[in-house]
Amino acid sequence: MPSLKASLTAVAFCVTQAAAHYNFDRLIINGQVTGAATGTATVQAGSRLGFNVRDILEHPGPVNIYLSRAPTGTTAQNYLGDGEWFKIYTLGVRQFRPNKGVNWAVMPTGDRGIYNFTFSLPAQTPPGDYLLRAEHIALHSAGSFGLAQFYIGCAQLRITGPGPGAAGAAAPGPTVRFPGAYHGREPGVLISLWWPPLYNYTTLGPATWPDGCEDHTANLLGQVGDGDCTPILPCEGF
Repeated sequence: MPSLKASLTAVAFCVTQAAAHYNFDRLIINGQVTGAATGTATVQAGSRLGFNVRDILEHPGPVNIYLSRAPTGTTAQNYLGDGEWFKIYTLGVRQFRPNKGVNWAVMPTGDRGIYNFTFSLPAQTPPGDYLLRAEHIALHSAGSFGLAQFYIGCAQLRITGPGPGAAGAAAPGPTVRFPGAYHGREPGVLISLWWPPLYNYTTLGPATWPDGCEDHTANLLGQVGDGDCTPILPCEGF
């Protein structure tokens, strides 16, 4: 993953806020897993990106992906990430099960997490240097304030383009800043998953850009994906 160690030590918003049960240790670019320290990755807008997880996403909760463009005259390597961030992907609830409540897309079998996921870099993304933030919000203990766990990783990108369909696209947004995007009392982060069973969930953070979509089934490396806007699956039991 491009400059993972530098990003995690130099940029405060990328430091995981939970014990390191797992982390995002490799960036995936168009089906290829990168090395551990390959610098800033150059990618075309519209590319298929993703993260490999060491070892698995082992807790229930959503995944969010954000981008922040480095200011003019600043590269991804020396950008502190203190500017505006916009969300490009959410992997959330897979389905709600009768008498059991929520089943998360990161744990499709209910008892074991996924070890990678992929998503599309919007074709409308303006060219430039960016930081890419991946966060998994673990909600297994989130019934009390401050006990949700945030697992965070970052990569450095140089996005070329514009990609197909970029002409006339609206500027990326809505935007947030880190820290400050979350206050910890949102219904998507202060929540009890276990009792009574949960049958609705409010996604944390802004809507995704450019289409407001959420994904409800993970697109795994090496498998044929079903897009980034899949609906919540019909109820079923395990």
